[in-house]
Amino acid sequence: MQKLLTLIETPKDDSENLLGKSKWLLDSGASYHMTGELRKLAQDAHPIIVNMPNGQHSVATKRGMVQLNSNVTLHDVLYVPNLNCNLISIAQLVDELFCAVTFAHKLCVIQDHSMKRPTGVSEQRRGVFFFKNLEDIQVNKVTTCELWYRRLGHPSKQVMSLLSSRW
Repeated sequence: MQKLLTLIETPKDDSENLLGKSKWLLDSGASYHMTGELRKLAQDAHPIIVNMPNGQHSVATKRGMVQLNSNVTLHDVLYVPNLNCNLISIAQLVDELFCAVTFAHKLCVIQDHSMKRPTGVSEQRRGVFFFKNLEDIQVNKVTTCELWYRRLGHPSKQVMSLLSSRW
């Protein structure tokens, strides 16, 4: 987890806007994925009443699909007028992608169930988890020997030297 934390860029400007529409926030309280950007969604939807954080109500009338990266596509994303952020419903995400979502200190990792590989990462800033595109994060290349070492736990130096000599 600490290694993943070091891979995520820290914003240089502390006044970053929480409500920036290009950012997607993970929300454990959201029933649906939602956005205030109509251009992303095309299909008409049966009207759904949405309770806004300020106590007001809005009606979602459009829905569609949004691809966050090559591994994460959100389905049934609702267009909610006057919503000035993008929300990822954790419950809907887990159901759609059949994935695991793990929260840790300042980090959230989305993993597929079969291979347990990360498909998405979220970084906590000021109490909010921002979705980060894995493709934008620089990851150090790992050798096959290192992968075996990690997979096997802590094998002896003899086993590691044997593995190293074969590669």
